[in-house]
Amino acid sequence: MTHKSAHGDILIELLGPADVKDSAAIVITAPHGGSLKPIYIKTRKKRGPYCDGSCVVSKDSYTKEIALELGQKLINNYCKVPYVVINHLHRSKLDANREIGEAAQGDPIAESAWLEFHDFIQEAQTKILSKHGEVVNTKSEVAIKGLLLDVHGYAGTDFVPTAGSPFIQWGYRMSKTSLDPNEYCKLDSRSQGTIGTYTHARFMPDQSLECLVRGPNSLGSRVASMMPIAGASDSCGLGLPSFEFPSPKETTNDPDYCDDIPCHYYSGGYDVNVHEHLYWDSKSGNMMNTVQMELPRCIRFADGTRSGRKETHNSFADKLSIALCSFMKDLFQDQSICSI
Repeated sequence: MTHKSAHGDILIELLGPADVKDSAAIVITAPHGGSLKPIYIKTRKKRGPYCDGSCVVSKDSYTKEIALELGQKLINNYCKVPYVVINHLHRSKLDANREIGEAAQGDPIAESAWLEFHDFIQEAQTKILSKHGEVVNTKSEVAIKGLLLDVHGYAGTDFVPTAGSPFIQWGYRMSKTSLDPNEYCKLDSRSQGTIGTYTHARFMPDQSLECLVRGPNSLGSRVASMMPIAGASDSCGLGLPSFEFPSPKETTNDPDYCDDIPCHYYSGGYDVNVHEHLYWDSKSGNMMNTVQMELPRCIRFADGTRSGRKETHNSFADKLSIALCSFMKDLFQDQSICSI
């Protein structure tokens, strides 16, 4: 499915299986990786009526490419096709990971593209529901049996000025303070509320928010255990948070890792917040667990060459596909969720 402008440009795209029976239970979204800068959409401003200077207009380079490569690796490794939602517009034209005012800054074409981006995500979630069904947790809450991964990138030059951060930052809509073991240990002591994503997963049988976010089998630790990847240093791909690095607050204040204390931790944005529930129908009670992934430069840019990036992206997407599917199989106790 595509959303085109009157000029024929594809602005938003939903990729997925031709037949829903072939679908993987995964939605991959890339809101900031687009390059299209059409003159018929006004350029977003850093300052103005929609923001106080904090509006970001730079793209997350190579996140679209990595999202698409991840989709292909899921097909290659599991013969299942995920849903991939791509914003092809440059962030200077649309920030799909913000509420519509800041995202489109009043431009009607950008607003229409924003609506389609989020409608496409809901469409993918609904299709996954029709194929993979629902799952009930220990609180008798019902959720879609699937996972949404929102793909981003960050410079991380406050960590190491030359090469940037080695960490993949995993965002669960919890701040550094919320994740600080000295403040709240364990996370499950706060999980009865609405803090964070994984609002359904934390109450699945034999699961806990603490283990899901930074246990040995968390995404942060699963992916890190599969490193290194081709063309990257051994440290590239460490998880934050993870079992090895449980406290973003501590790590971003550690001079061994952080050059410009405190370094920044990305806790999760608009997409994972609104799509933790079915977007336009949050009152329905339907949930779908979500997570944000912030990729460092060492993965996105690799060695700076086209061939080097291709090799690194290929290697990373392959390992990430395996980690995602193993995580979901364990979470839902369903070995068929990714496979034939």
